[in-house]
Order: sequence, then structure tokens, then C-alpha cells
Amino acid sequence: VGKERVEEGIKRQRQEVRQDSYINKAISIEDVVLNPGAYTGQSVEWEGDAAFMDTARGKDRVFVNISASANPDSNMDHVFGVVFPRSLPNDPRVSIYSTHVTVKGKILGVEKLLNTVSKTTSGRRQPIVEAAEVTFTRTQYDQPLVIRY
Repeated sequence: VGKERVEEGIKRQRQEVRQDSYINKAISIEDVVLNPGAYTGQSVEWEGDAAFMDTARGKDRVFVNISASANPDSNMDHVFGVVFPRSLPNDPRVSIYSTHVTVKGKILGVEKLLNTVSKTTSGRRQPIVEAAEVTFTRTQYDQPLVIRY
């Protein structure tokens, strides 16, 4: 019974994060990089193209580049990381070839990023977001993949 209550509480909290993310759409990555303490715990909705993926502390992470003009292989000033509470499904839309990724979630903090494709590191600490809802779109597929936690 206690475990079910905890799970319901977590589910309710993630629903609130999804709803609050609409309100905080104006928060930019640059704002969080310059003043991470003020934005940690805030709900955000960010979107961009998948740049690279890795696994840290047993959790899958996808890194998203919000600027089409910036190359994430050399300039990671416009990249943020997405951490998932559970492992990602084995679906071809979940890859670095996703043309559009939309994330609703909560900012956990900032950290230096290592691009697993080009082996370069970010100049500054970039935001990491815990996903409450994520949508992966790939051009070869008609329907996007929407994952809610």
C-alpha cells in the first residue's frame, strides 16, 4: 500500500511538471547556464534535434540541440541533456537521427557535457532535464513517439 502511494505521488508530481512546463516556455538554455541555481527545479518545455546519446548512472540520456545553426559536434552552447526515469523503449524513432525532440520536464541541474560522437566537451555546464513527457519525431515515420512518465 505504501509503495502504491509513493508511485501515485510521483505520477501526480510528473503531471504537474507537464502542466507547469507550458507556463515556463520562455526560459532559455542561456538563462539556465548563467544562473543555474535560480532555475533548478523549474518546469520547462524545450525542443530541438537529437545530437547524441549516452548512459550515466544506469539511466539513458539524450542530448538535444535547440539551434539549427549551431553544430553540436563543436559548439554545445545550445545543447541540453534529457534524463529518463525508466529505460527507453526499443524503437527506431528514439535515436540520434530523430529530426525533432520535444521535452517537457524539470531542470535537475547543470553539468559539463561530453559529445559521444565527436568526443568534444562543452565549454560551459549545460542544463540537464528530467523528462515527464518526451516526443520523438523521425521523418521516415508518420506518427511521432510520445512517452509519458
